[in-house]
Amino acid sequence: MGKKHILYYTIVEFLENGKCPVCGLIKKRREEYFEHVLFEQINDIGFRKKLRTTNGFCNYHTYKFLSYHDSLGTALIYQDLYLSDIKNLERGKIVKSPEKCVVCDIEKDAEKTALDVIFSFLNDSEFKEVFMRSKGLCLPHYKKILLLHSDIPQWFKEFHMKRFKKIAETLHKFIDSENVSLGDKRPTLTKEEELIWKEAVEFFAGVEGLKW
Repeated sequence: MGKKHILYYTIVEFLENGKCPVCGLIKKRREEYFEHVLFEQINDIGFRKKLRTTNGFCNYHTYKFLSYHDSLGTALIYQDLYLSDIKNLERGKIVKSPEKCVVCDIEKDAEKTALDVIFSFLNDSEFKEVFMRSKGLCLPHYKKILLLHSDIPQWFKEFHMKRFKKIAETLHKFIDSENVSLGDKRPTLTKEEELIWKEAVEFFAGVEGLKW
């Protein structure tokens, strides 16, 4: 069990907000990177040169970058990428789009970091108390931590199995609530249960763009 540093409290914050903390850290690191690029590195010739060597971002992160709606920043980067690819084509060299990119590597590192921190505090009573009040990990990250570690505490396994079964049961309740043939027997849903279809997808698939 390590010292409780800023990453520990970041993970606790995600748990308290009902998010998978691994997904949360991945998204946080991704957004920090793009904001850093757009506000601090967009005019850095060295950065743009380095990006040319990888032929830009992967397809997924290209569209994530586009979603920031920074017209000038996007134009500067993609002018460089177009000119670079045109020169390659003129030399008879065909460069494929990258299957992964710098942002993929950042997300992979964030995922590993979050899983390591969570595992290192599984036997900490304070962390367990916070975790038991949360919604836990998404299904992909729960399976990933099981693959990484054989000595996961039983409470952690039982918590997640109960959680995933509850999602499935609530989905069934939601479906029944939409079944007009049940008449007065249609169940009444809480506000949280009305959104179970969305939560079910998020916890089944993990953060958008997650490779599993």
